Amino acid sequence: MSLFFRSFYRLLGMALVVPFFLGISHGQRATGSGNDVVVTEKDNNSSIELKKGGVLLVQLEHNPGTGYSWQVARNNKKLLKLAGQTSVPVAGEKVTMGGSEVETFRFQAIKSGTDVIELQCKRAWEKKKEPLKNFLITVKIK
Repeated sequence: MSLFFRSFYRLLGMALVVPFFLGISHGQRATGSGNDVVVTEKDNNSSIELKKGGVLLVQLEHNPGTGYSWQVARNNKKLLKLAGQTSVPVAGEKVTMGGSEVETFRFQAIKSGTDVIELQCKRAWEKKKEPLKNFLITVKIK
């Protein structure tokens, strides 16, 4: 099968599965009960509130073709449990090899407290090198 068709079927599968898994689309702020919150790079170094049992979706762009990806550097797993991670092409952009993607981390609020989540965009094999980007958010769980 050609590269074009493999890419097409991969994207089609993600388009059908990812929104179902996440329950929300890229860039859309959660509404309704207030249990779920979506944050992006524009929310870096800010604080949010999340209800116990709620879901925090952290959506950050990266370019996997360069070897860089977002990694969890810090979080208290007793308060916020990482419940999933996906990466899909950026909505509205032409899909190309080496193009930008949005990596989504799904955290479940387990119990009340305050947690600081730190994500770093770096190459996994460059252990001692400083990350390309950092993302930090303080989460108050009620």
